[in-house]
Amino acid sequence: MKSGEKRCLVFDLDGTLSDTLPDLVLAVNRMRAEFELPALMPEEVKPMLGHGFDDLLRKSLAGSGVTPEEASEVFRETYRYSLNEQSHLFPGVFQGLRRLKESGWRLALLSNKLEDFCKFILYDFGVGPCFDLIFGGSDEYPLKPDPAPLFAVMEILGTSKEKTWMIGDSATDLETARRAGVNSGFVTYGYGSCGEERPSRIFSTFDELCGFFTK
Repeated sequence: MKSGEKRCLVFDLDGTLSDTLPDLVLAVNRMRAEFELPALMPEEVKPMLGHGFDDLLRKSLAGSGVTPEEASEVFRETYRYSLNEQSHLFPGVFQGLRRLKESGWRLALLSNKLEDFCKFILYDFGVGPCFDLIFGGSDEYPLKPDPAPLFAVMEILGTSKEKTWMIGDSATDLETARRAGVNSGFVTYGYGSCGEERPSRIFSTFDELCGFFTK
């Protein structure tokens, strides 16, 4: 590693920085109501998260007789108007991101959520300016766990594998890190599990994470 090389923390969004499940449940059920379908419980929606817009749409309509093609535009609009209605940053995130930034870390966001939604959420919560780069789901790159978007983040920010960490709450994030050859951090307060992946570090709170990276 070169002396003075840039260090980078790449964060997932849902379940890592923000508790977005309430708004996703709202959007799913508002979309389902448009097609006269019964509401789903939060514990039913939670396992559907983490693999992008199309996957969530497909899973939330499974067995309903309504196709994702029929419901796509409705779901986009219901979620757009549900953003940050009930969601909130996890404890320690607002102050912690600033602390990490002041400590010299480059910060990036890598989510399978549509990029414009990611940017709205982060800037609405007042933490958008902390990020050097915000990457969401798009047609330009495949979704996590494909490592291609993580490689792109590292190239744009000029960071090496040795000095890059992928931080998330699911096996998808950990697999992305492993396939990219970077360090991984798993937060236990989110929505997912490690599965068969083995993170480099495990954090129970965002404050604990900040303490590790700023010591």
